[in-house]
Amino acid sequence: MSTISSSDATGHPDKHVLDSNAVGLVTSGALIPIWLQPSPDIGVRNNRYEKLSSDLTCDVLIIGAGIAGLSVGYELLERGRQVVIIDDGLIGSGETGRTTAMLNSVPDDHIFSIQSMYGKEAAKLCYESMKTALDRMEEIISKEQINCEWERLPAHLIVGCDVSHPDYAKEVRMLAKELEACHQVGFTDVKIVDNIQSLVPGINPGQALVYPHQAQYHPMKYLNGLADAIVKKGGKIYTETHAQEIKGGDKAEVETLEKNKIHPRVIVQATNIPITNRITIIDRLENLRTYLIGAELPAGFPSLQIDDLEEPYHYIRTVRSGDSGENVFLLVGGEDHPVGEDNIQKQNEKFSSLESWMRARWPSAGPVKYQWSGQIQEPVDQLFIIGQNPHDEENVFISTADSGNGMIAGPVAGILLADTIIGKNNPWKDLYSPKRKPIKALGTYIKHSAEMATRYRRWVTGSDVKDIEDIQPCKGAVLLKGMKYEAVYKDENGKCSHFDAVCPHLGAIIKWNESEMSWDCPAHGSRWSKDGAIINGPAKSNLEIVQQA
Repeated sequence: MSTISSSDATGHPDKHVLDSNAVGLVTSGALIPIWLQPSPDIGVRNNRYEKLSSDLTCDVLIIGAGIAGLSVGYELLERGRQVVIIDDGLIGSGETGRTTAMLNSVPDDHIFSIQSMYGKEAAKLCYESMKTALDRMEEIISKEQINCEWERLPAHLIVGCDVSHPDYAKEVRMLAKELEACHQVGFTDVKIVDNIQSLVPGINPGQALVYPHQAQYHPMKYLNGLADAIVKKGGKIYTETHAQEIKGGDKAEVETLEKNKIHPRVIVQATNIPITNRITIIDRLENLRTYLIGAELPAGFPSLQIDDLEEPYHYIRTVRSGDSGENVFLLVGGEDHPVGEDNIQKQNEKFSSLESWMRARWPSAGPVKYQWSGQIQEPVDQLFIIGQNPHDEENVFISTADSGNGMIAGPVAGILLADTIIGKNNPWKDLYSPKRKPIKALGTYIKHSAEMATRYRRWVTGSDVKDIEDIQPCKGAVLLKGMKYEAVYKDENGKCSHFDAVCPHLGAIIKWNESEMSWDCPAHGSRWSKDGAIINGPAKSNLEIVQQA
């Protein structure tokens, strides 16, 4: 893993930055998350397996080697199925390696909200599925002896404002509603405290909920260990193997970019967002970029995990390193916004806002040492989407819409899809079914659809620059040339690469993400490297190269 430290490349000097040629292979952005840092006591390298070089036949093919794909693969092997897993990068090179890895048995949108929308029984199933997945992870870690810094601890949901703020009373009422809903679904250990400062120093005084028995871990150490366990059980993993064409049915076939063909009985797309579903699922998802920073804390600082009710909200956890965990880092995340609605100035402001928020509460924190961003999918109806892919063949399954809980959504998908594929009834099947209609969230869906239309406004607003000479080295921009929009990247030597700026999925104009060195689609969240190689769906092809006369 090679890194550079370049304010020209990212606008953030002295931060670890991935060689831009490895974006998409090692991780999905240029800014390296703490888990992949080249530091022997914190970061690790992604597991790498051989690249598929021939045709093959298998029982179940899983596309994607992140938390969802590996969880499904492990559970299927435990149930006696033959499994092949492919990924176009290395293990965890998508969004799993860019998370804070906070593991919770309650959803990010809160139990009371699920209960209000779907009823008490659905909320109970939601809680039970997440708790079961959390406990299952702990069981796997013990059974497979995976050293991933697993830690059980309480999580805290806090008010986001001072007691004197006009919104304080409203947020306290939300805590009371959540407490009642948690008790009604069986999570009776949840309690409310009147002053969170008695438990978490530095936080604004005020009420908070305490969720016991939550967890956090090192996601890349877990993924590497889970991948090793899969191989030991007879599963096959191929990295640097891109699925280009996917066809289900009796003659199911997946063709790779290198034209190798895989013939499975069942296909599972665990690709963060489905790549064979153009509308049915995609139009129910809001794709967001989320920002994270990491700073060292004084030795002896206690472990903690926090979410707040502020708008924009924040999420916080500690990370320990060293032989005995003596080094403590604080991770602070938040400042979410839709994909493609930013520029380097706004991205810098996001990181600065997180740092200001952190220092107002923990002034003893050292300089920000790590910063990066990730991508999440928020479903309009708040529930994971796991099951048979609508309008596809019956043997094609998907897992998406993690709603900020991807580290648990993946293991939930592992259990649910493995049960479904072997024909075993699972009580969560209808709750997370991709075929459910978002009727309960109709107002949100209509609003989301209206907002989606605005993501095509770049067809009208024009170029980012007037001339190719306006593009600085190691940067990209969209340029209108005649009647055609081109995405142009200029390397450190001034050489330019030209691509069609129209997203090959559904035709929006893409945008340059300067901090992560990628091309991002504001409509449905597809992303490409500076060289036009696909990083994130729903688009499944590279950007088209535009030859210059």
